[in-house]
Amino acid sequence: MIHRADEFTGQARVVIAHLNRGWPLTDAQARKKYGIARLADVVYKLRRRRVQIMTELIQVPARLGRGGGTATVAKYTRPGVRRGGAH
Repeated sequence: MIHRADEFTGQARVVIAHLNRGWPLTDAQARKKYGIARLADVVYKLRRRRVQIMTELIQVPARLGRGGGTATVAKYTRPGVRRGGAH
């Protein structure tokens, strides 16, 4: 089921609108683009409202000063939604 952004308020509305466009979202992207400090909490609340959101763990370069290497972060997407809108 595709949930419309206008079914939600605040941060949930922003996140669902982003994901409904078929764009993935990570915590770092949510902080930078939307000022959302706790994306996992927003995703948790959306899931409690029966919104289907997939989580993929991805590797990203670790922050400087941590000896290089990689860090694992969550990337959220909507199943069945392609870039550019719902299908």
